[in-house]
Amino acid sequence: MTRAAAPPSKRGAARSTAGAAGQAQLELVAAIPALIAVAAIILQLMAVGYAQSLADGSAEAGALAIAAGRDPEPAVRSAVPGWAARRVEPDIEGGRVEVRMQPPVLIPGLGRRLEVSSEAWVRPPASDRDAGGG
Repeated sequence: MTRAAAPPSKRGAARSTAGAAGQAQLELVAAIPALIAVAAIILQLMAVGYAQSLADGSAEAGALAIAAGRDPEPAVRSAVPGWAARRVEPDIEGGRVEVRMQPPVLIPGLGRRLEVSSEAWVRPPASDRDAGGG
């Protein structure tokens, strides 16, 4: 006949549970910096995507202004929210509007590396084409 193992003592079980809880707290504290880094990366990627969307709309607004015979630069700048207007760099040549924009960044100095751009093309009004000789 085999003898059954004695049930663990209450004192030993309490010590084991306390040790596991302490280990879990330590692992959680160690994981917090990694979670913060992942959240920062996700926020930065979202900011880049939003800046790309703003650049697209801004380039389109500039092209539509050219098609209507108006100055495209004010249209480009007014198509973005106030905080983004100073981050917009329009390049307008004929019927081509290129907009470069730096997204908001969490790490200073990273803006130029994350710069986005968008282009829109439009045929200038006939009066502008005729004046250009073409």
